[in-house]
Amino acid sequence: MQLATDSVQFGAVLAFRGERLLSTAAAFRATIDGAPVPVDSIAGDRVWMRMPSTSASCRASTAAITVKGPGWAFHGNVAVAPALRVELPVGGSIVAPSVGDAQCLDLVGSADDSARFVFTVMNTVANVEHLSGFTLAGVGRGALAERRGAVIADGSVQRMRAATARPADPAPAAASARPWGYAPVEHEAVAQHLARLDAQAFLARMATQPSLAAPPVGTASQGTAARSAVRWQVGDVANQRVATGSCAASRPVQARVVYAGASAVLLEDVAAPTAGHMDGWFARLGEEYERVMLPLVQQHLGNPLARNALLDGDGRVTLLFTPVVNTVMPGTAAFVNACNLYPRSIMSGSSADEVMYIRVPGNGESPADWLRALRSTLVHETKHLASFAERLSRGRDFEEPWLEEATARLAEELYSRTFRGGGQWLGRTSFASSVHCELVWCDDRPLVMYKHFAVLHQFLRNPAALSPLGSVSPSDATPYASGWSLVRSVLDATHGDESRLIRALVRGDAGLGLGALASLSGKSPADMLDQWMADQVDADTRRGAAALRSWDSGSVWEGLAAMFPTLFRGAPLRTTVLEAGTWEYAGTVRGFSAAFAVLDGVGVGTQRAMLQTDARSTTRLRVTRIE
Repeated sequence: MQLATDSVQFGAVLAFRGERLLSTAAAFRATIDGAPVPVDSIAGDRVWMRMPSTSASCRASTAAITVKGPGWAFHGNVAVAPALRVELPVGGSIVAPSVGDAQCLDLVGSADDSARFVFTVMNTVANVEHLSGFTLAGVGRGALAERRGAVIADGSVQRMRAATARPADPAPAAASARPWGYAPVEHEAVAQHLARLDAQAFLARMATQPSLAAPPVGTASQGTAARSAVRWQVGDVANQRVATGSCAASRPVQARVVYAGASAVLLEDVAAPTAGHMDGWFARLGEEYERVMLPLVQQHLGNPLARNALLDGDGRVTLLFTPVVNTVMPGTAAFVNACNLYPRSIMSGSSADEVMYIRVPGNGESPADWLRALRSTLVHETKHLASFAERLSRGRDFEEPWLEEATARLAEELYSRTFRGGGQWLGRTSFASSVHCELVWCDDRPLVMYKHFAVLHQFLRNPAALSPLGSVSPSDATPYASGWSLVRSVLDATHGDESRLIRALVRGDAGLGLGALASLSGKSPADMLDQWMADQVDADTRRGAAALRSWDSGSVWEGLAAMFPTLFRGAPLRTTVLEAGTWEYAGTVRGFSAAFAVLDGVGVGTQRAMLQTDARSTTRLRVTRIE
């Protein structure tokens, strides 16, 4: 009996050639370095067995192999090549297999020095506090053997696009009339402010839906509250409370009814600087809320009035505009507090109302500018109310904060679709018809997707240090956008009805957090992370079939960079640039995120790439050829 090859790789199937192999596979015994290995099959004159999938290192070695059967035997030392030889077409990619404590690939270049690869080093641990250290090393082979490669940390990220960049989509030839005297966003400071403005807060501090103490003595009846609420008409003044923390420590305010509809009532704090001077604006906002925003949430996400019969019973969402938000929670556009969805018989300090608290215009801020940034926020907060109400009605836990916010951003995205060119599922929406139109106010369109992409840009400028699963500092608002981007990637790659999938997430039908996404998509969290990061590479290189399939995000980056060249990059993904040859790049990746490197100049010969990490079972390496 003899081996059909004189060199093998770990994980490879070995074929042995013999004569008159009439026995079954069970009659053969095989070992590799003394360890038993099953014989896969026998057919004709061949015996097949598989090498183990792991090795002690990326170094070449030899293995002592024995195979014994009835009247036949093989004994020998076989050279083992630990690295997998990879020949990728442009646009192709591979996830490197684990080999012991490392992942090893021999990348085949091209006839010249033009081959270029992207390494994506992922930490698949679903914990924002988890940090995984890694070392990515390269050894040139063949024509690259003597070349000393360079490592340029974030030195030339734009080179990643050099051969594939294309002009940004053209802006609309002319913007339509701007009905409220709007002007384009003209300078960096305004853009930065708007990027931060949407960092709304939601309060769900009774995180495990309590069955609290017995009803306090003297609790007001719910019927009285309902009858009082129904009588509200424009001009009425009502006593309200703003629960910025515990409902038991809410702040009393007096507010005047400025809009009263069938499904929504808007109240303005009488202490607001502009009190009594914005009735027309509130009337327009109330009409849009009832006609577009609330029905959108109810149809596609969940019902914020699911517990209304247990609360004030008026069938309306309450929007309270108060300077308390401006002063107590600066930088917050609006928020809701889940404690208000409990009857007073359970929580005495509850407003027993589906209420959201919303900031009023600040000093020097025109009503038009205020509404421009605020309108999508109302959809965002209505989704929070829907999530809390639906989960309380079903006896389910509140969602993990990152996914609660990510699905609220999905609600805003659905709102964007109500405008012409504002997006559609799997529609590859481009910059020109969406974000550009928001920035120049071409059709009375508020800021919606600009806020998503502006904050996602911040995440992509430092992805290895950040995570979609939570903030890494009090000032880190990137999970609002990176979480949305992750969920959007999963939804776009999942078959089925988009609204059904989103409703299942919002109402808790599929569970919590990444487990819920995995349940709906049929993919493991690691595979979802892998797909999401592949989308980011596609967007930066304009390679692949999709980069967020509902969004042509590459065109969005290019368009934003053209409008604000000092604020945005046309290829925002932060990378370390590596020159082919011998090099070493070490770094750290936060839980459920990735670090990226671009390898330039792989020509004739092969480039061995080796990843070593302190957590090999939770670290994944993807290699994509982009040129």
